[in-house]
Amino acid sequence: MLTRRVNAPADAPLTPCRGATYLHRGRTRRRSLLVVLLCLAIGIALPQLALFAYIGGMAGLIRLISMRFAQLVSPPTMTKGGYRVEPERLVLDAAGIPSGHSVPRSLMVEGWIEPVARAHTVVLRLRNGDMVCLRVDYQEEADALLDALGFGVDRRVMRARLAHGASQLTGGDAIAALMAVVLIPMLVLSVSWVLSWALRWGFLGPPTVANLAFILATFALSAFLVSWVTRKLAAVGRDGVVVRELVGYRTVPYAEVSDVIRTWQGLALILRDGSRVSLPVDKRSANLPTTKAEMLQLGPRAYAKPSLVLREALLERIQSAMRARRVLALGSKLDALDRHGRSAEDYRDALRSLAEDHGGYRGAGLTREDLLDVVGDPQVTPARRVAAAYALSTDPDAAVRLRVEEIAETFADDALRARIESAVKGELQ
Repeated sequence: MLTRRVNAPADAPLTPCRGATYLHRGRTRRRSLLVVLLCLAIGIALPQLALFAYIGGMAGLIRLISMRFAQLVSPPTMTKGGYRVEPERLVLDAAGIPSGHSVPRSLMVEGWIEPVARAHTVVLRLRNGDMVCLRVDYQEEADALLDALGFGVDRRVMRARLAHGASQLTGGDAIAALMAVVLIPMLVLSVSWVLSWALRWGFLGPPTVANLAFILATFALSAFLVSWVTRKLAAVGRDGVVVRELVGYRTVPYAEVSDVIRTWQGLALILRDGSRVSLPVDKRSANLPTTKAEMLQLGPRAYAKPSLVLREALLERIQSAMRARRVLALGSKLDALDRHGRSAEDYRDALRSLAEDHGGYRGAGLTREDLLDVVGDPQVTPARRVAAAYALSTDPDAAVRLRVEEIAETFADDALRARIESAVKGELQ
């Protein structure tokens, strides 16, 4: 288990992972900013080189903007490697990283998880802007790694790239391309006017009302186009979902969410007031499967579609956070799942009695949904999760037992998964 490899001594073996890399984003950002400032100085000091300074400055500025609004930072492919979490540092080993390279834990300021096809990437942001990326197989392993590095549940998020606005409109991509064809020469002309005026009324003459109106309209339309084709970012945390756009963001607390459902384009958060917040991960015509049966029909092909993998990872994360919130509210009601020194037979009888009264679980104040939440919440002790599964084994609704088995399939802990599957079949170990 991963928990036996964290805070390991310096001579402990490395934990293998699917990929590891170190991104020098801080250094790249500083170099891009230096290029922008240098080109600006050249354009002001040497007007005859203004055009070349403009081209170089725009390249540096575009690089800065792309880094600022990049939705995900982990590269699509990484070489296999290993890591070791020590009390004061994180040791890395992979191609492209110096052997034995270590990152002090004191430099780590933020950690999150980015889902990829059949894996999860743990991203760590350092004080200097650099990034460390580690790719592991299971979300539970990613959670455990963040726990070991000091990023508890309250500081942990999952970040996922959403589809841009143009993709949600029929023919939206074509409209955006046409707008770009028209706006690019307009933008070049507008910037040239501004540079000409900044260089003391150059060859384009003094500004006029018409020129200023043209420039303002061009910049406004360009800002709209950039925002329309820029992918949004969904950050799923402990208390809610934050949807970030190019400018601004929207926070949706779980207290306002009544349900989360699959859609043809991604997910939708159903709010208690009847409205919904869409989280599209693919274009409008994607037609992603919306039921478990449709996904099972796809079989292994389901994992070949990145948007489908991303949607399911988002769904699981949101449901897990909402489940943990509900379980936390149960408080002392979960004591009914503890053994309290009873014999094995008395303990099984007590759990079976929870399911009396037609599955209402009224005596202990626990509902069927409460027990399902307990089974799937990794913050609950394994003994209580197994007990909840055993209590559900006598539920008259076969769909409930099937749901327990589906939850167990997502566990990385093989031993716990086997215990849950046995318990829901009426075998309490």
